[in-house]
Amino acid sequence: MHNTHAADRNDCRIILSGIIGLVLSGSISLLLIAEFIRIKIIANPQVIAGYYFGSEAMMDHGGWMYRSASLYAWSAPAEGLFIFGLGLLFLFGMTRKKTKYLVIAYLSLAAWFTYIVLSHFFPVPHDPGV
Repeated sequence: MHNTHAADRNDCRIILSGIIGLVLSGSISLLLIAEFIRIKIIANPQVIAGYYFGSEAMMDHGGWMYRSASLYAWSAPAEGLFIFGLGLLFLFGMTRKKTKYLVIAYLSLAAWFTYIVLSHFFPVPHDPGV
């Protein structure tokens, strides 16, 4: 009976970890899709002008994706699709009660987040003539 209780607690931890991962990945995916809709589909010129696409300052701050509105808009659903895939991995790990899938998903999410942070603080130099 003692082992059953420990197994139940472990299952609860796995399910809770999966739910947190699903909420995180789902929220990020929705934000990225909303950004695509706002920049590419709605395409309000005042909103787009506020991003200063193509300016050296924005590309120095935000990196390659700020070269144009279209590039920025299409990078959002590409990243959103990747994050959505991580959400599926969270769901798979949670439903199968397999910790290794949750760990892989969390590490991948952390790697993506690290990439985003580093690319904004340490962008790759660009060639303004391109």
